[in-house]
Amino acid sequence: MKFKLASSATALLAAVVAFAGAGPVAEAAPAAPGASIGSSTRAATGPGTLVFIRKHDVWIARGNGRGLRQVTRDGTATTPYVSPSQSDNGVIAAGHGPHVVVMRQNGKVLKRMNPRPLTDEVSHPLDGPPVQVAISPDGKLVAYTFYSYGCSVGVPCDAYTGTGITRTDRLTPASRYGQTYYWSPSWVGNRRTIQSGGYLHQISFKDLGAEPVHWFDDQDVAQVGIGESTDLEDAELSADGRWLAAVRGYGDSATIAWYSVTGDARTGTPPPVPTWLCVTSELKGLAGPTFSPDSKVLAWQEPDGIWTTTLDTGSCPNPQLLIRNAGQPDWSPADLDRRRS
Repeated sequence: MKFKLASSATALLAAVVAFAGAGPVAEAAPAAPGASIGSSTRAATGPGTLVFIRKHDVWIARGNGRGLRQVTRDGTATTPYVSPSQSDNGVIAAGHGPHVVVMRQNGKVLKRMNPRPLTDEVSHPLDGPPVQVAISPDGKLVAYTFYSYGCSVGVPCDAYTGTGITRTDRLTPASRYGQTYYWSPSWVGNRRTIQSGGYLHQISFKDLGAEPVHWFDDQDVAQVGIGESTDLEDAELSADGRWLAAVRGYGDSATIAWYSVTGDARTGTPPPVPTWLCVTSELKGLAGPTFSPDSKVLAWQEPDGIWTTTLDTGSCPNPQLLIRNAGQPDWSPADLDRRRS
């Protein structure tokens, strides 16, 4: 089956963040009971640390936006670092050229790996720079996504994606943990990822060594009206399992939506379809939703930086800018290591 890649093609190629514009307000999702628009004057903050991209390099800051520190110094416009993520014990993984780079907060490289080619859905090799990277909470595994646009004999020209998983201390074949044709991996514990696969596969679970299992699509959400469904991808589950956030729509119509989850999405079979609570207004460049370690704050990328909002079942507080000129955030419970070397 050919998956719908209309939104992913743009998102995966946006490795370098453009900073401009103002942020959207948050609104109650359609028919969300008891929800209203709130307001605040200060950005919501949380514990732990945020890793992110600024001027082509990896940076880190505390969850309150302070302690800003540059981690890498060899990123360039032609070879930027992309998609940084951080384990619970402070190990960072990011894409850089053809490599997945595993490093400490001070920039010391622990491993630089060039992942082996994956296979696209027409059985051709899929290689190139990793465009998305996600390290597991225990720091032992890293998921990576390849993207390409190509034309094959007998099939239309199209975008192709593939996601594999390898150990962080050495390269392992994709067959060990299982490859998908999906993208936007995020970890749920140390044995499960959420990945996006387009129409009828928008939000799926991928457990280590198992086939992907579909959870839901935008059209399955009760608050989405008939004929109003759109793309849904780049999803992340909060640490306590109560919340899910995702990018809804694409291009100029992109929003960040967040949901209340019932049941346990961290293990076992998929729980019921989440309840849509809040959504930002539309803005091109929204991406990368990530939760604070205490599951009380949601952060994401906008064109001018990293924005945050508090999570509440009864209101939709307006987001505020936390860190300027920053993008592709990932929030971890790891403390900021004060050692520079």
